[in-house]
Amino acid sequence: MDCAGKSSVDAVYDDVADIVPGKEVVRIKVKVLRLWKVPAFLNPSEFSFIEMVLMDEKRAKIHATIRKQLFYMFESKVEEGKAYEMSYFSVFPQSGNYRTTLHSSKLVFQSKTDVVPADTAAFTHSGITVTTLAEICAFNHDYEFLVDVIGVMTGISAEREYVRDGKLTRMVIIELTNHSGKCECALFGNYVDELNKKMGKSSGGLPTVVIQFAKVKIFRDKASLQNVMSTTRILINLDIPELLPGACLISNDTTEDQCQKEQRQWYTRGCPSQNGWLALIGLSLYILFFSPGMGTVPWVVNSEIYPLRYRGICGGMASTSNWISNLIVAQSFLSLTDAIGTSYTFMIFIFITVAAIVFVVVFVPETKGLPIEEVENMLERRTLNFKFWQRNSDSHDQVLTQKNVSF
Repeated sequence: MDCAGKSSVDAVYDDVADIVPGKEVVRIKVKVLRLWKVPAFLNPSEFSFIEMVLMDEKRAKIHATIRKQLFYMFESKVEEGKAYEMSYFSVFPQSGNYRTTLHSSKLVFQSKTDVVPADTAAFTHSGITVTTLAEICAFNHDYEFLVDVIGVMTGISAEREYVRDGKLTRMVIIELTNHSGKCECALFGNYVDELNKKMGKSSGGLPTVVIQFAKVKIFRDKASLQNVMSTTRILINLDIPELLPGACLISNDTTEDQCQKEQRQWYTRGCPSQNGWLALIGLSLYILFFSPGMGTVPWVVNSEIYPLRYRGICGGMASTSNWISNLIVAQSFLSLTDAIGTSYTFMIFIFITVAAIVFVVVFVPETKGLPIEEVENMLERRTLNFKFWQRNSDSHDQVLTQKNVSF
């Protein structure tokens, strides 16, 4: 029986997550997420290694290395972004302070390693595993694993130059912001040019930036990010489905698994959803009904209940109070949610709303069907309508009866 012609469709692949040192035969189907060359220490014009990050169909990642002696065999066979069937590696424990994956092992190519191109259709995920900026800021020591972060660029420093290892190096610091917090990222050397080039091609507005394979560093007791030469990748306004506006910024396996367990698309921190249009329709309906309804109350009520000699100043006071209240809510809402949480913030607004309802029921008279003279008469009496279940029109009838009797 000839097995040499066995179809790749029937091949059984090892899971990247199951690869451990000592495993004699490793056969994997992976996509090359990242590929870069490492310059020689003594001669930067030459390269000592080709480094790669590989990902299988289950999104497990592992680091792989090609030594200089094997460049002639594999340099032209392996390309970033392509998928391959690979087999026969040496497996070693992974160590160091610049580890590209959480995998405890790494693959080292051998002369007998086999590399065959494969279909990339099965690899639908971008391979970006986002670490929140809040997690980054919580570090109090240098983190040995490289991280992926995403945020809106809300600040950028002036370009600076300094001498490093006897060479003049340029540096720029950008500020990234998302729902979880803010973090600074320092970019050095060629990454400054890369950022400027990609910023020039981006559309207007604050750009959404992905920093892939960034290093967490502690500087002056504060965690920040910086690039790793030849390894870090910068992506701006990238059209990646799981990172589009409205998708969750925590696009990792843990969050997605949690959503699937609860059989829902929405998650408390924003899983990708196809129902975002419902929120837009709800907001439109709210504005549609608010504008001719509660939104006009400060002006409509004032035009009915105040006499002409006071209507101008009272209307101005009501309008000023209304807009000052809007300003207070707009300026304090985010600070309140950050300090006491969303639930307690809305509880405060609920109490204010209930107090406003009580005020209207007790102090504001019913003016429907009453002439302006009678409304003025009621306001001059300054009585509190604690028995609000009784109609004010009844008291109006009583006043008219008293007037008729006096005549």
